[in-house]
Amino acid sequence: MGSHWQSDAIERPAGSAVSVEDPALSCPEDIFLSWLLWLPQGSDIRTAAAREVARLDRRAPLRDDLRRLRRMFMLVANGSAV
Repeated sequence: MGSHWQSDAIERPAGSAVSVEDPALSCPEDIFLSWLLWLPQGSDIRTAAAREVARLDRRAPLRDDLRRLRRMFMLVANGSAV
């Protein structure tokens, strides 16, 4: 029995291909991967990740799963995972 991770941490336009409300996304790692695949080709990944960090920071205090997601975005935003 697993619970699905649900949040509106990553804001997307209605009808977007990626939604964190999707029950198929069960953990922060799945959400991060979906976000990464959603980025248009040629996107500045570091800048996009920094925007996601800012979005998550507006939701503070964060649950453990959102903190994990934030750490992944921080790694990319700082160039540690590129």
